[in-house]
Amino acid sequence: MIDVVKNSIKSTLYDRITSPLFGSFAISWSVWNYKLIVVLLSSMKAPEKLTYIEKYIYTDPATIWYQGMSYPLMTSVAFIIFYPFPAKIIYEYWQLQQKSLKTIKQKIEDETPLTQEESRKLRRDIINIVIEHDKEISKRNHEIEKLNTELEEIKINNAESTKTIEMSEKEIEALKVKLSDLGEPKSLDEFYSEEGVKPVDSDDLHPIQVQMLRQVGESQKGISKENLLIKYAEMKVKAQYYLDDLVIKGFLKEVGDGADSGYLIVHGGREYLVKNHLL
Repeated sequence: MIDVVKNSIKSTLYDRITSPLFGSFAISWSVWNYKLIVVLLSSMKAPEKLTYIEKYIYTDPATIWYQGMSYPLMTSVAFIIFYPFPAKIIYEYWQLQQKSLKTIKQKIEDETPLTQEESRKLRRDIINIVIEHDKEISKRNHEIEKLNTELEEIKINNAESTKTIEMSEKEIEALKVKLSDLGEPKSLDEFYSEEGVKPVDSDDLHPIQVQMLRQVGESQKGISKENLLIKYAEMKVKAQYYLDDLVIKGFLKEVGDGADSGYLIVHGGREYLVKNHLL
C-alpha cells in the first residue's frame, strides 16, 4: 500500500515538473527573485538574512504578492504564448539550412571521382550481388523443375486411375451380361419343388427365443415363469415379449395364473427343435 502511494506521488510530481507552465514559472520566478536566492545562498546568518529580506527585498505585502507571484506568473504565461512563434520560424530556418547543407554535400560527393580502392570495392560488391542473384535464379529454377516433375507424376497417376476405372466399368458390364443370361431367379418354393426338399419352418425366431424354447423343451414337466425369466432379469420386458410371441406362434403354452404360472412346450415347438436339430 505504501509503495502504491509513493508511486502515485512520484507520478504526480513528475507530471507537474515536466509541465511547460511549471518550468517556465520556475525560471521566471528565479529571474524576478534572484536577490532572494542570492541572500539565501550567502554566508549570512539566518536572523541577518531575514532582516535583510524584510528591509531591502520584500518591504511590503504588495511587493511580496507582485514580485513573488503575479509578475513571474504573467511572464511565464507570456513566454508560453509567444515563444512558439519565433521558435517555429527559427526551427524552419534551421531545417532548411540543414537540407541545403546535405544537398551541397551530395553534389560534392557526386562530382568527386572514386579512388582506386573505392572502385575495386564497388566492383567486388557488384560481382557479389550478381553471384547472389544467379544463385537465387538457379534455386528457383530447381524448384520449378521439381514441381513440374511432381505434376507429371500426378498426371500419370490420374491416367492410370482413369484406366482402372474404365476396366472396372467394363468388368461390371460383363457381369451384368452374365447375370442376364442366367435368367430370372427362382423363388424358394420353386427351388424346393425342383430339388424335392421340404423347407424347415423357422418362423424367424430370435436367438433368445430359441434358448427359451430349448430350455422349456428339455424340461418334461414344463418350467415356471419365474425360473425362465430369472436368466433375463436385466431385460425383463423384452424377455416377456419373446415368451408371448412364442405362445402366439404356437410353440409354447402358458399354464397357471400369477406367480404359479409357467410354460409347456407344444407340438409346434417340438417340431421346430427337431427339424432344426436343436434337440
